[in-house]
Amino acid sequence: MGEYFYGAGSQGKGWPIFGYILGALLGYIAVEMVIRKTWQIVRVRALLELIAYSAVLGLVLYIPVSGWSGYEERIPTAHSVQQVYVGQELPLGEEARNEAYFSQNKAYIAAVLNLQRELVRAHSEGKASLPKNVPLATTVIVYRLDDGSTMVRRYTFPVRPFETELAKMMGSEPYKTVRYSLDKLYGAAESITIQSVDDNERRVVLTAPKEIHEFEAILKAEILNMSYSEMQSEKYPLGSISITNKESSISKNEPKWRREISYEWPASFHKLTAWMEQKGYADKVVIHSKDILSIRAVPIISQEIGPSQPGQYIEDYEFFRDIQQKHKAITIEDPKLWSTVLEKRRPFNLTLNMEKGTYLFQVKIKPLYNSDAHTGYYILTPKDITPELAKALLPGS
Repeated sequence: MGEYFYGAGSQGKGWPIFGYILGALLGYIAVEMVIRKTWQIVRVRALLELIAYSAVLGLVLYIPVSGWSGYEERIPTAHSVQQVYVGQELPLGEEARNEAYFSQNKAYIAAVLNLQRELVRAHSEGKASLPKNVPLATTVIVYRLDDGSTMVRRYTFPVRPFETELAKMMGSEPYKTVRYSLDKLYGAAESITIQSVDDNERRVVLTAPKEIHEFEAILKAEILNMSYSEMQSEKYPLGSISITNKESSISKNEPKWRREISYEWPASFHKLTAWMEQKGYADKVVIHSKDILSIRAVPIISQEIGPSQPGQYIEDYEFFRDIQQKHKAITIEDPKLWSTVLEKRRPFNLTLNMEKGTYLFQVKIKPLYNSDAHTGYYILTPKDITPELAKALLPGS
């Protein structure tokens, strides 16, 4: 119950405590009924037993992972680590048995240990609190030690203070193998679908084995060459990639969703873009200014973002409509500036610390087959807005 309310109650630290208390109470009532074979369990002694039971169990759960036992500050030595796994989730099932996800690379092990060392140091110096409205990372580390034991740690921390350590670790091939499931790119997929993120009518499906092999080889090379800054980029992708692998020889009835892998096609994948252009596929997927019907923009004022909105889902079109009622939308007429908006746009995402001068853009895209235009909403921050676009955004321009 504590774990459930920890995930469901992200707005306050009191929710997990409430979950633990509620879980202890309900669990104790259920056990009392089973043992005594009666509904009549309400008595003073039962309340005292519940308090004692909860206190003892709380200590049993807390002491092994508390600072008293040195759990938080325990870091294995480099020579004692045989293999390491790093991901955003604990490896379970097939992932836990997948040796491709556990690396013996000494440089990678050193980078992981260095990140953990810095996280522990920050915690011991009292910097463990998580600031609000800043990018956070969740990292799970699994060490396989030389004595046959396994050591597991999970950390949630602000990204910025640890960017140097993260860049060293995340730029390594073992990390990318886990994060991007590179072991599943072996050039023998059943099909590959590349489509626009804005409009699922604009798509290309590869089924020819030669093209599939070439595409996956280039995609894998592009991912391995990605820098840390490219991995963290918020720029809008040119398209999305969905790869469906063939059924494995082990399981003939493997469900399709387990055979699918998804990737983004960022503009920084120049070799992949060149391959798509050479094959004549790029124009069938990528949205250009010629595909635009209209673009309008409204300024995002900090007062427009209510305190309850961050962390909660809000429809982009509703937010645009609400702002438009207070601030007249500005229409961008110049097709050259349409290309700028498409190139610089970021996904719609609201935070309380939104920079002054940030705009929300409404982009209407020509349909290929349907009668209705596709509408997308995107963010451009001040550093994304060129002088020409800034001039066009001035009232009365």
